[in-house]
Amino acid sequence: MILDFVNRQKNVNAEYLSVTIAEALIDPLKKTRKFEILPRSTADKILKERNISKEQTFSEETAIQIGEATGADVVVMGSFVAVEPTVQIQAKAVDVAEKRLALSKSRTAKLDAKIFDNINALADDMTQEMAEKLPPLTQRVVYQDSGLFIAKDFIFHGMANAAVTWGFESKFLALGLGGSFNTSFKFLHRFVQPYFATSFALTTGKTQIDKMSAFDFSGGLTYAFIIPKKWGWVQETQIRPYVAGGAAAGTIKTSYDINYMVPAVSGGFITDFFVHKNLSIAVQIQQQFLFDADTTLKLLSVGLGAGYRI
Repeated sequence: MILDFVNRQKNVNAEYLSVTIAEALIDPLKKTRKFEILPRSTADKILKERNISKEQTFSEETAIQIGEATGADVVVMGSFVAVEPTVQIQAKAVDVAEKRLALSKSRTAKLDAKIFDNINALADDMTQEMAEKLPPLTQRVVYQDSGLFIAKDFIFHGMANAAVTWGFESKFLALGLGGSFNTSFKFLHRFVQPYFATSFALTTGKTQIDKMSAFDFSGGLTYAFIIPKKWGWVQETQIRPYVAGGAAAGTIKTSYDINYMVPAVSGGFITDFFVHKNLSIAVQIQQQFLFDADTTLKLLSVGLGAGYRI
C-alpha cells in the first residue's frame, strides 16, 4: 500500500508532489516482483471511514492501522517540506505484521525541471532497500481481499476488579474484590475475534452468608473498534465489546459450606488507552449472570489494569 505524501508546509505550489512521489514508487516496486500494489482507493476508503486526516498518515502508528484495515503487509508513506527553491523529501516503509519501521530514506532537491529525476532516484533507492530488507511474498503472510489468515493481533489484560450484586441477592452479599485475566485475538478473519477470560473474586456477606468465593472461566467473541486520534499521553484508543459464556465455581460459607458449580454468561466492554504502541491502561465494565436452579446471581463489576498486545 502506497499513501500520498504529506505536504508538511502546505505549500500550494508544491502540492502536486503529494501524488507524484507516491506514483513514482509504483513501477519500481512492481518490477521487483516481490510486491503487489493495492489500489490507493482502498486506503482512501479507510481514511474516510475512520475520520483520519491526510496529515496523520505520516505517523507510523496510523500507517500500521491502515495496513491492518486494508490487509497490506507493507505501507509506504512519506512527507515533504517545500521551501522554495528546495524541497526535502522523506519516504518510509512500515512492516505491518512486525509493527515496525522497516526503512527510511530522504533526499533534498531543487524545485526545478530536475525534480522528477530526483524523485525517480529516491524511488529506485527506496525500492532496492525494500526488496533487500523485507521478506519476499513467499515468506510472508499475504492478505488478500478475503482477509484470511490463521491468528494475529493478540492482546492480554490483567485486571483488579470490584463487583456488587443487584436485585434480590444484594441483601445477602456486599462488595466483592478480585482479579481477572483475559485475552483476545483475530482468528482466520479480521472480523472473527475470540475472547477468553478467567477470574477470581471474594465477596463478603451481609445476612445469613459469611462470604462467597467464585472462580470462573469463559469464552466468547469480541471486536476491537479503533480510535486512532491522539490526546495527551494516549496514542490510540480501542473499545472492545464482548459476550462470553462458561462456568463459575466456588464456595458459599454460611453456618456450613456450600460448594457450587453453575453456568455463567457475561457481557461488557474493555477500553484500552495505549500509552505505548504495545502497552495500554485498560478499563473494564462487565455484567455477569450466574444461573442456579432457584435463582440468578447478577454481578456488576468494574476493572482497572493493563493490556499488552503482540
